Amino acid sequence: MKNFHNDLQIEEDLKHQNSAWRFQRIGMAALVLLIIVSLLGLLGNGPLSSASIESSGGKFKVELQSIIRLYSNDVMNIAFNEDLYEKDTLRLLISKTFIQAVEIQDIKPAPAEEKDAGDNIEFSFLKKEVINSGLVKINYKFRRYGLEEYSLSVKNEHALIKQMVWP
Repeated sequence: MKNFHNDLQIEEDLKHQNSAWRFQRIGMAALVLLIIVSLLGLLGNGPLSSASIESSGGKFKVELQSIIRLYSNDVMNIAFNEDLYEKDTLRLLISKTFIQAVEIQDIKPAPAEEKDAGDNIEFSFLKKEVINSGLVKINYKFRRYGLEEYSLSVKNEHALIKQMVWP
């Protein structure tokens, strides 16, 4: 129902005005919530997306972002206990699901050897190089989005990794 305000003959529709204000408040609240969620890292890199995963026996540790963006650069740091080395070599098995889902940019230290190992790819590192750097660092980008699950293994130690990749 339209009313006229005072003597100016200006139409006013309070019902429409109130619904417009309600819509504006809901939109503003949604934007503020989106900004907070983004800053916390639930849409990509941030404090809530950082993850640290230990292997089944606690002999190696993986640090990475559990929530990342498609095609964004990400880093996986893997630290190993001394008893995981076989003579002068560390053999890291990474499941093929990870290898197929990502584009590996760089691995430091560089593996001495890479070979197919069934459902995994085996990366062999020289002990002295891993000890000098303190860890194995893998730089990569995901090529597909969704929930990605893969495993890392060294000897009898296993770690299951889950990462959410947003488009």
